[in-house]
Amino acid sequence: MGRLSWLFLSLSAIAGRACAQLDGATPSSETFLRRGYHSSTVGGGFVWIDGGAFSYYKNQVNRYYSNTLLALDLREDWTNDTVSFISNAKDLPAGSNPSTAPSLLYGNGLWYDDDTGYLYTGFSGLRYYSGAAGWPMELTVFKTDGEGGGTWATALNASTNAFNDMIRPMHPAVAAGNGKGYALGGTTPVNDTETEIMAGGMLSFDFETKLFRNSTVQIHGGYTSLANMVYVPQFGEEGIFVLIGGAFTQGPYDIDWYSNGEIYVMDAKTEVFYSQNTTGVTPPSGREEFCTAVVASTNETVEIFMYGGWGGTLGEEQATPYDEIYILTLPAFEWVKVDYTPAQARLAHSCEAVGGSQILVIGGLDGSTSDVTYNGTFNDRDPNEQGLAVFNMTSLDWETKYTADSPAYVQSDLVAEVYTSGTGNATWDNDNIESIFSKRNFTITSSGGAGNNAASSSAA
Repeated sequence: MGRLSWLFLSLSAIAGRACAQLDGATPSSETFLRRGYHSSTVGGGFVWIDGGAFSYYKNQVNRYYSNTLLALDLREDWTNDTVSFISNAKDLPAGSNPSTAPSLLYGNGLWYDDDTGYLYTGFSGLRYYSGAAGWPMELTVFKTDGEGGGTWATALNASTNAFNDMIRPMHPAVAAGNGKGYALGGTTPVNDTETEIMAGGMLSFDFETKLFRNSTVQIHGGYTSLANMVYVPQFGEEGIFVLIGGAFTQGPYDIDWYSNGEIYVMDAKTEVFYSQNTTGVTPPSGREEFCTAVVASTNETVEIFMYGGWGGTLGEEQATPYDEIYILTLPAFEWVKVDYTPAQARLAHSCEAVGGSQILVIGGLDGSTSDVTYNGTFNDRDPNEQGLAVFNMTSLDWETKYTADSPAYVQSDLVAEVYTSGTGNATWDNDNIESIFSKRNFTITSSGGAGNNAASSSAA
């Protein structure tokens, strides 16, 4: 129970700053310090960044909560020190109640509908000026215009029957694919106290029918929070969703970390979860507020990259060792680890596969500080200009530039060795998981700025 209580202490500190909100694009590259606890997704040639908090230095450290939706253009090359954010205010049409789309943090989510170009938000996260008791559920939609802008509207308001007696969850695993958006598990506050309990169930929203549901789903015989989930269209009849990391519980308070030696897969057609054991190196240790990005290779495999996070304790010796990148390769279900020395703690960031062999890392806080408060992690300058960095998935190198016209992803030698060494054949845990992975659909082309051979997920 202690770890969840610590998280909620952080939430209480945020909720007390009722007026501390500002356009998330305010800091210049010269004054920017940190960004974290936001959500992001890719769609229509742009990376979309919503909610969270940021800091910059102007005479003193200034911390604010973002009340705008940001966009980064993926159609042109840029470097992390010169790229500009497109900022979109959250004003809803006149007469709407509330008058603005929600600005959220701590596991706030974004769903992007490829068919319509619509972004959905408001279904998860903390509305920082609402206090511990949460805020009525709502679902808002941003109708993108193809140029990094668009217009807001209410998709489902708080009076919708599906939201009856429902508190917006924090820290769920969020993903979208196969025409639906999902938010699995999470936490909810308890009676205005400094405690969180696990939220049972899985939210889903059908982009075509507009049907919103809350289903009972249990993992490890209990509930899950602080995990990541990604959509992988290449396996199964209608794709799969893969759940990685986070915590689970069989009671309201007694929690444990996921063993990343066991991975849960949801069949997108049936919405049923199955488990599968992994092989390879020692799996990544239990953690929270990491990020994942997933991409399909020209060799008809799918690689899920897992980066950063922390184990619930701040400080150099505690947080910095989580500066590591693991890769889970499918269908082998084998972990490999990128070889480099941990140098910087990074938590509450997001990752997006942005075309070809590139992962864009957005934001992240300094978990090496010994200041066990929310604010302390925002006080130093991010070594990544504007909080942006690019990781090359083929060369396994960090870069400071994004290349729009990038060829399709080719496995690194580290991943390719899994299959050439003869260990790349998984021993399936059951007939159901084997049946799912027997159905494969690989159509890999040069993805460029559209990211059309990649899917990705934000930090929980």
